[in-house]
Amino acid sequence: MVCKKDISLMSADELSAYVEKVRAKRRERAKHYYDNVIKNDPEKYAKFLNKCKKANKTYYHKDE
Repeated sequence: MVCKKDISLMSADELSAYVEKVRAKRRERAKHYYDNVIKNDPEKYAKFLNKCKKANKTYYHKDE
């Protein structure tokens, strides 16, 4: 069972340290998924690149 922390009881310093710890953990998890699942499968990697290119064109309104 995962014990959740009550952030309302933390001081500002404790809260900022906790937030950075959680962010680092999520970055590592995302990097692990990308490196081991997306990059190792050529089909998934091609889909990922197409998705990124489409979003980039939509966001920046480029017609390339």
